[in-house]
Amino acid sequence: MPDQELASFNIGAACTDAHRHTSRAGETAMIVEDDSGAVQQATYAELAASSSRFAHVLAALDITAAARILIRLPNSLDYPTVFLGALKAGMIAVPTSPQLTADELAFLAKDAGASVFVTDAGSWSHLAAPLPVIPALRHVLLTGAAAAVVAAGDNGRVQAHALAGLMAEQPDSFRAPATRPDDPAYLVYTSGTSGYPKGVLPAHRALLGHAPACRARFDFQGQDRILHSGPFN
Repeated sequence: MPDQELASFNIGAACTDAHRHTSRAGETAMIVEDDSGAVQQATYAELAASSSRFAHVLAALDITAAARILIRLPNSLDYPTVFLGALKAGMIAVPTSPQLTADELAFLAKDAGASVFVTDAGSWSHLAAPLPVIPALRHVLLTGAAAAVVAAGDNGRVQAHALAGLMAEQPDSFRAPATRPDDPAYLVYTSGTSGYPKGVLPAHRALLGHAPACRARFDFQGQDRILHSGPFN
């Protein structure tokens, strides 16, 4: 169906829930190798469930609809869970490089008006200093084995939480809000090589626009595997 005929469309729900109740639910949706060489994988059903739990986490926080969710994570299953879960919740995901310095990240957080920052616990200690001065920032969600310990020791204005603990309390299905195709979906920044990074804000219709070209040019089939080499952002 042409996207102009759709009253609502949500990238997060479309990318995670489409196969959840089909015969493909148990098939592998994603395989990720992290910097250490460890391999993680998730089925379509598992990706739908984890992204739904993250959407519930965001819905439970004291943030407004369409809030900006800043993401700085190493390659892992946490990245697609957080990115797609944020979109599924009707928020605006702001994916960034795990190589950003604290000052570079603080600039993006302020420019984007981020309300929530998601990062790994191992990086939080050297990123924390400039972020509490970001006016809109309210919550930091930490991933990794040390997240609970790091979050417990943080008592600043910005609340730090261990993400795994929050997600464990949430149901594994989420009804996405009726975002319109023209509603903003995610905010990406240029590299900033010729000046300060500049944000670009694609709408949910971006996926609808790309899909016909992918079908016509590549003719992907159900069992095809697509290799992505590089940071998820």
